[in-house]
Amino acid sequence: MSQPTSAQIADAIAEALRGIRRANGYYTDVGASVLRGRADVLMARDLPLPCVLLITESVGVGTIRPGLVQRIVTLAVIGVVAADDGYEQLMAAVDADIVAALARFATQPATPPTLHVAFGEEAGAIEHPEQGRALAAVTHRIAVKYAQSV
Repeated sequence: MSQPTSAQIADAIAEALRGIRRANGYYTDVGASVLRGRADVLMARDLPLPCVLLITESVGVGTIRPGLVQRIVTLAVIGVVAADDGYEQLMAAVDADIVAALARFATQPATPPTLHVAFGEEAGAIEHPEQGRALAAVTHRIAVKYAQSV
């Protein structure tokens, strides 16, 4: 049996993020370090910095009609950088790269076919380092809607 559509969508987004390379016209090579899993587990280990964390937050059900449901996958895409001198410039570049990669994903024909890709209201939420913390992050939440036959 193949993967559920929600997992295929997360795989496709991860692949789009892995394409973030200077050679592909981006500002950074953060695509070399795309990690998936739970945020608390990922943040508890030594991360290759800068990196992108991709976390599936929820898989919900939207409109239902006979034989078809609308599914909504919500994912967090988190760019993480070392909070050293000049981190804000690197974080801005990682943020711009993530937005560009997600926009390309949203506007190209996808497999599996998606109905709609939306950035959440908190798109680009910046987490500056607190005292004694060595990381800074920018988070984009996206929702991907697709139809599923039942």
